[in-house]
Amino acid sequence: MGHVGDIGESVITDIPFERVSKTTYPNPCGIPIEMMEDAMAKRKQSKLELTHPNAAGIDIGSASHFVAVPPDRDDEPVREFKRFTADLNDLADWLEAREIDTAAMESTGVYWIPLYELLGSRGLTVYLINARHVKNVSGRKSDVLDCQ
Repeated sequence: MGHVGDIGESVITDIPFERVSKTTYPNPCGIPIEMMEDAMAKRKQSKLELTHPNAAGIDIGSASHFVAVPPDRDDEPVREFKRFTADLNDLADWLEAREIDTAAMESTGVYWIPLYELLGSRGLTVYLINARHVKNVSGRKSDVLDCQ
């Protein structure tokens, strides 16, 4: 362990850290720079893979729910459904007719529970999304944009 020295005295310390530049450059692992550059170029070229192509987004509200499906599935890909039982059944029928097998919805209050149960009973995989996480997504300021 080192000690605090007087002015001009060299201080020896046993700090277990190295300088950042020494650990990142030169390459401590011995990997050729060309190989690292090739890997980074391939990484930049890769695109995000669509994991749920048959998914719908649902913005849960106290009076109505806004539902969005992929634009190629319907002439009107965003629809509003009221929260009554008949309307929830219409919503589930609409999703099934559009071959939707996955839904993501905000878990707002208790309003999501009946729809979650109904869609689950129809065989859809339902993901609950924390509304606080969606709130910070840029550009999402309305119910229609939230469900999309």
